[in-house]
Amino acid sequence: MSTDYSLQNLSSLVIADISVTSVRKYEDAPPESGLPVEVKELFAQRTIQFLRAVHNVKDLWLSYLSLEFASCALGKLDGKLPLYHNLKRMKLQTSLSTDSLSAIAYLLNITPNIESMDIHIMQHDIARTKEKFFHKPAVCAYIDQVNSADVQSYCQTKLSLPSMLYSLNLKYVKIFGAQGLVSELILLALLLKNSVALEQAVVESCTRRESNPDLSKRRMKKFSEMLLKLPRAAATISILFNNYQI
Repeated sequence: MSTDYSLQNLSSLVIADISVTSVRKYEDAPPESGLPVEVKELFAQRTIQFLRAVHNVKDLWLSYLSLEFASCALGKLDGKLPLYHNLKRMKLQTSLSTDSLSAIAYLLNITPNIESMDIHIMQHDIARTKEKFFHKPAVCAYIDQVNSADVQSYCQTKLSLPSMLYSLNLKYVKIFGAQGLVSELILLALLLKNSVALEQAVVESCTRRESNPDLSKRRMKKFSEMLLKLPRAAATISILFNNYQI
């Protein structure tokens, strides 16, 4: 049984934090079952309704499930969003599935005045537990598992790099929790190639207490080397690498 809610006039709202929590009752379902189609469509529709209602905000935060549900509808006739002319800052939580990469590109297309973007990458093991909701796993190959040295070619042949209009005002990007995944490099390639005003990109890698820390270090070293070779739209971009331990 579902309940319908009516959104009032939210045009004066400045900050919006959209988080989906009502799917928790499905977390114990068998992995092969996923979310029922009607439930997925319902949550996708409601997420789009909220996104339309808050299009005047200056600061937008989308949780992992919010972005995933939005990605189910964005680009379709009934899933189109208005331009967010006032938006200056966006924060996203994502597992970087192929659909969520496309959703991020879509959101950048409709935020012409965005200046700052924070992207929180879900940890690999946590992301895998969420895959069953959507039957679309995260793009979780590590950078050292890719045979081709040409990342652009790999993106085109394996994943079809999402298209994005040029971002004229994006100046600052921060990636939290980088793990050396191919999908992380694809996201950064997308941002570096299309953000003509980008001044700084900060990548905070997550060094976990694991059985093979040397492998993790080598992986992030290769990741940083490949990142620095990516083409950039802006003449001068400062790329900083930090790390933290969990």
